Amino acid sequence: MLQKTIAVFALLASWGVSAQGASYSTAFLNPFGGKQSAAYAINDQGVVIGRATLDNNVNEHGFVWANGVAVSVGTLGGPHSYAYGLNNASTVVGHSFRMDTFGGAFRWEAGTLQNLDPDPASTGWHFSQAHDINEAGAIVGSVSNHLQFPFARNQAVLLRAGVTTVLAPSAGEDSWATAINDNNVAVGYSSGYVATLWQGGLASSWEPKSLMSLGFGSTMAHDINNAGLIVGESRTSFGYSVAVTWQGEQIIRLQGLTEGNASAYAVNESGQVVGYSSIAHTGGRAVLWQDGEVTDLNLRLSESERASGWTLTVARDINESGWIVGEAFNSKLGLNSAFVMSVIPAVPEPSTSLMLFAGVGLLGLAAARKQRS
Repeated sequence: MLQKTIAVFALLASWGVSAQGASYSTAFLNPFGGKQSAAYAINDQGVVIGRATLDNNVNEHGFVWANGVAVSVGTLGGPHSYAYGLNNASTVVGHSFRMDTFGGAFRWEAGTLQNLDPDPASTGWHFSQAHDINEAGAIVGSVSNHLQFPFARNQAVLLRAGVTTVLAPSAGEDSWATAINDNNVAVGYSSGYVATLWQGGLASSWEPKSLMSLGFGSTMAHDINNAGLIVGESRTSFGYSVAVTWQGEQIIRLQGLTEGNASAYAVNESGQVVGYSSIAHTGGRAVLWQDGEVTDLNLRLSESERASGWTLTVARDINESGWIVGEAFNSKLGLNSAFVMSVIPAVPEPSTSLMLFAGVGLLGLAAARKQRS
C-alpha cells in the first residue's frame, strides 16, 4: 500500500508543476564601485566572472563573484584585466595588460594569478588571451605577433599539461579559439570569419574543420557543449547576422525576436541557448532559446526592475541549473552592469495542491476501509 501511495503522490505532484517558463531572481553586479561591468561566465556552483571598473571609472579588473561577495583577480602589472572563462573548480582564465601595455593570458585559482603569456623573445608572440577552460584544465585562446606589421598573425592555441599547441586555421592564415568542451573539442573561427572546429588527442593531431554557413558569408562559433552542440552566428544575404546552432553536418537558424541581428553565445548540457536579439530603435535584448522558442529575458524582470530603468541587453552564459549571466543597462542611472538571473524553484499551483491532498486522503481512506474489512 505504501508503494502505491508514493506512486500516486508522485503522479499527482507531476501534474502540478507549471511549464509556462521559469521565474527568476535578478541581481545587478557592480562590485568595485564603478559604472561599467559585464558578466561573461557562470559555473554550476553559481560562481560568476567578468570585468568591472574600479571607483575611478578608468581601470577595469576581472572579478570573481560568489554568494554575494566579489574579489578582483588582480592584473599582470598593467591597469586592466578581464575574466572570460571558468570551470566547476572555479579556476578562471582571461587576459590582463602588463606594464609594457601589451596583454597576456592568465590563469587564476584561489587568489593566485598565474601568467600564461608566452615569452616574446623565444616565441615571437607579443599578445595572448585565454578564453575558456574545461574540467580537465585544458585552456584555449589566441596569441598574436601584431608588432610584426604588415606580417602580423593571430593564432588559436591550446594549453594543456603545460604544453602550448597552435591550432591551425581552417581558412586563411589567422585563427581564434573561443571554447573547449570536456571531450577536448574546441571551436572558434578563422580568417574571413569562418566558424572552425578543432578536435584531437595528441597535440600533433588537432585538425581544423570549417563549419557550414547559411550560404551567405561569415560565421563564428562561440560555444560547444559535451554533446557536440555548437552555437554562434551566421551572416545572411540581407547583411545581418542570425543566431545558429551546428550539430554534426547540420546548421539550424534560431529565430530572433525580430529579423535584425542576433547571436548565440552559450549552451548548456540541456540544450538551453542564450545570447542576444536586436529590436529596431531599442538595441539588443538578452534572450533564451529553449524547445524551439525564443524568450526575451526582460519579460522575466520584475515590474519594479523595469520601472527603475533596467534592460538586459545580452546574455553571455547559462549553467546547468538554468542560471544566466550577461550585461544590462540602466537608462536612468547611465549604468552598464553585469547581471545574474537565478532560477526560483517552481512550487505546485494551488489547484494542484488541493488535488494532491485529496488524492492522498482518498488513498488513506481506502487503506483504512481495507483494514476494517
